[in-house]
Amino acid sequence: MLDLNKDNKNKNYSIKTSNQYRTKHTKNELLEKVFEQHGVCCKIDIMNSDGNCGWSSYNLILESWGKELMKISDLRKAVYKYGSENVDKFVGTTEDGSDSCFKRQLGGSIGYSCFGTRQAVKNKQEQRARIFKKTILNGIFHSGRNYDKPRRRPLHLDYWMNAHYVLPIAMHLFKPKVPLVLYEVCKKQTGNNWWYICTDIYTYDASNDTVFYERHDDEVVEVAGVKRGMIFKRDLNHFDSIEIQ
Repeated sequence: MLDLNKDNKNKNYSIKTSNQYRTKHTKNELLEKVFEQHGVCCKIDIMNSDGNCGWSSYNLILESWGKELMKISDLRKAVYKYGSENVDKFVGTTEDGSDSCFKRQLGGSIGYSCFGTRQAVKNKQEQRARIFKKTILNGIFHSGRNYDKPRRRPLHLDYWMNAHYVLPIAMHLFKPKVPLVLYEVCKKQTGNNWWYICTDIYTYDASNDTVFYERHDDEVVEVAGVKRGMIFKRDLNHFDSIEIQ
């Protein structure tokens, strides 16, 4: 059982409302029109550039799932603790990691099996677990930091969200009934278009307790039942939130 109140150093900072995660900047109307051209009617909300943009965007998704908004520190801590308590579940216990709860479409490979795959590594499972803790979990939460405190400068990039590694942990923790959709965009020419967009879909499968990841390159995919998703602007290394209308 996760105790989010234990050793809570953020009690002086209240949970933000949905609007407080958004900036005062105007919405990205140009990008909204690009999505409309792909058949997706949406509204894009720009997240604060404080180093928590990915977590703020995910927090709004939790709200769309009918869950209460969380303090960013508590959300980070919950995902961190869940990952720490279930390392073997995520990296797998076999040599090739084939029993990991995170599956991906790419070549049928396992989510975290890329860790420790060098031939020189004798215990690949141990190596995967060590890298998982050091490079992923340590970048999610640190007890000495307050992620809710207003800041003039963004958090160090070590604490920015790495969606591909973090979202499977969060999805397995909250076990939503609908997929999570992340659109990765960048301003580069593909064919006659100046915007490149690919669609990442994370789905929790309750029948086998796994998170499945699939990517649709250069394609905007609208998933049934998804009311809100995430946008990753590769050029800016920044996450925003997208409301599907």
